[in-house]
Amino acid sequence: MPRIAKAFERLAAREEARAKITLTIANQQDEQRARQEASGGSDLPKQRIEVEVNPTLIGGWRLEGQESLIDASYKKHLLAIYTAATA
Repeated sequence: MPRIAKAFERLAAREEARAKITLTIANQQDEQRARQEASGGSDLPKQRIEVEVNPTLIGGWRLEGQESLIDASYKKHLLAIYTAATA
């Protein structure tokens, strides 16, 4: 029986991780603007979004969740410019 309970715990944790939506921002002041841009006019479920501050982002935001990634960070754009300039 303990093995069955642990298996259900693992399944629940996996499902929770799959349903989680993470909004990664460069600094806390950008949160409101990032939420508006990420929603694209629709309402993102505020109760399910976890906000993380990542100091390696120069600016912008990244929205990860439900097996997708939307990257609108300045870091991504600067890396694309650097790659195009050095190629």
